[in-house]
Amino acid sequence: MALRKQDIDNNDEQTTQTAKRSRITIDISPELRRRIKLAAIENDLSISEYVGQILEEAVPDEVSTTQRQRHQIPDDFLDKCIECANKSYEILRANFSRTLQR
Repeated sequence: MALRKQDIDNNDEQTTQTAKRSRITIDISPELRRRIKLAAIENDLSISEYVGQILEEAVPDEVSTTQRQRHQIPDDFLDKCIECANKSYEILRANFSRTLQR
């Protein structure tokens, strides 16, 4: 039996795709599993493909997640932190002095 180049290339492609996938395990109720299975069948997909599509749509890319988390820190932020620490110190010192005087 002769091998064709595409037979070999397709096999390499499948191996690459398999290597790039990860397995995840979650606990769900039997009712939810049944609903997922029915929805997957209705969409002519395996459960894995169906859940994978949902997660791809619901979970943002790393780039967009990082961009959303970045924001400008106000210029006076450090000054406000120092002011707050000084006030806390004064309150603690005053309460400690009152405790010693009792």
